[in-house]
Amino acid sequence: MGILNQDSPNKLENTLLMAVCPESMDKYPKVAAIQAPHEAQLRRLALAGVVVGPHRRAVRVFVNSDYPAVGNTTGHKGHSSSLPCPFFLGTKCSSDRRCVLVDTFWTIQDLTAAHPPRTAGHLREMRTAYQSSGQTLGGLGLDTHLSIKRTPVIIVPPSQIVPLPLHLLIGLTLRMLRLAIEAVTQARGLAAGLQFSHTLTAVLSVKIGVEAVPYHGGNLVGRHCHAIASRSDAVVRTLRSLLPTTSLASYERVWTLFRGLMSTLNGTAIIPPAQQRQFNTDARAFVRLLQVTFPWVSISPKLHVLCSHT
Repeated sequence: MGILNQDSPNKLENTLLMAVCPESMDKYPKVAAIQAPHEAQLRRLALAGVVVGPHRRAVRVFVNSDYPAVGNTTGHKGHSSSLPCPFFLGTKCSSDRRCVLVDTFWTIQDLTAAHPPRTAGHLREMRTAYQSSGQTLGGLGLDTHLSIKRTPVIIVPPSQIVPLPLHLLIGLTLRMLRLAIEAVTQARGLAAGLQFSHTLTAVLSVKIGVEAVPYHGGNLVGRHCHAIASRSDAVVRTLRSLLPTTSLASYERVWTLFRGLMSTLNGTAIIPPAQQRQFNTDARAFVRLLQVTFPWVSISPKLHVLCSHT
């Protein structure tokens, strides 16, 4: 269900029902079966628009979700693929086996590289190829399918895929907490890192007031992320006697940047241009600071999305 971003978005007459897909498992066959009957209607909407009062208005279709649903919709293999980004082409990291792809598309570790964008034309080509072969294209190489491993259900330009802020915030908050444990382990050894992990659990429970939920694999959830970020000084204080001064200062700065990014991602108002530019600057500073100060940190698909696409 999509709610129009208007002055009174919670009024019933301002609510636009887009689609309901009651599927809990994110499995491609079931999601494809749910979405496929609507594809022709979406195509007609995009071509002919919609009449509102006396005027015909243009329609653009945006895909919005986390990686599993985006992957199912576009046929993309997802964040575990060799070319993990659903928006742009780029390998996960350099390797001898993928050297030709790396030379062509760079890697998502290269934060300043200009990655070639994915195209709707390629999705159409892959749909035709998979449909004509009966879903089996074992001989099709990665340099041809580009991590589109199944028939795309809905063809929209990948530039019209919208990252889902909630999943970015959950994933990146967990990454920040793991980073603290990794930094202690790097500085003081495995035993100290293990001991700090228990300390961190107590800090989260007692000083920040969050507990893992008994679902989503025992994960933290959206509102927990905001509580952790707003009280991240409690995490930083536990690190003062464990990390070198420079590492501690960088870790504290990373949380400061992340809080600013979170407030923008969590907003419901239209973001003015100045705040958009500040967000872009801070997102890149956040990811680059992680990469420079903590060199073992790999730029994950979510960090790449935050830096390059939000």
